Amino acid sequence: MLSLQKKKKALTIILAYVYSGLLIQVAKRIFHMPRPKYFFEQNLFHYTHFVEGVSTYHQHSFPSGHTASAFALATVLVFVFKKKKISYYCLFFAFLIGYSRIYLAQHFLIDVIFGAITGIVCAIAGYHQVYDLKIFRSARLNKRYKQLKIANQPTAI
Repeated sequence: MLSLQKKKKALTIILAYVYSGLLIQVAKRIFHMPRPKYFFEQNLFHYTHFVEGVSTYHQHSFPSGHTASAFALATVLVFVFKKKKISYYCLFFAFLIGYSRIYLAQHFLIDVIFGAITGIVCAIAGYHQVYDLKIFRSARLNKRYKQLKIANQPTAI
């Protein structure tokens, strides 16, 4: 039974990552928003306080993929472990990752906010599929479920 619980947690994390990654990549291809440094250069605004040594891309700023991944993982960990102490740390580190994306001039605030929302929604969707809809069950439980379902069907008179 312990092995099944680990598989459920792992599957929930994988689903959250896959869903958030797909949504983020589709959104990046749709919106084509410039990164902050490139945006300021295009608008002839000379902002010189960027962190040195950080290489930036020019496009695909909206939404933040790193933030989405961090919040997807943090949300899944909050749901599966259900301990306040772990929950605070997970959400705090996800918040720090989002902040670092702004600090390093990789994203604007709106990119990070939508990345966080995407990560949370995808984690909830993955958790719902694994734990509420019970898509991932052992073969023995599936066999027992089918037997109970057949046994409880009303017979025709």
